[in-house]
Amino acid sequence: MGTRTPYLKGIVSSVERKNGWQLAEHAGESRPDGMQRLLNSAVWDADLVRDESLVPTFWSAWVIRKRSW
Repeated sequence: MGTRTPYLKGIVSSVERKNGWQLAEHAGESRPDGMQRLLNSAVWDADLVRDESLVPTFWSAWVIRKRSW
């Protein structure tokens, strides 16, 4: 699953403080290293993240393949 999905679930959760430690704990991690690495080094495509969160997985996979053509 990686860190992206737990991060996004933490952001939209009822966690009061949305910092690395709180999001890591919400995801069941003992340290915030993965969340911090995601935020420091990931290249984000906001449209793709939105699309993946709005459509079923099989459709999302098709969209990703289509965009890479």
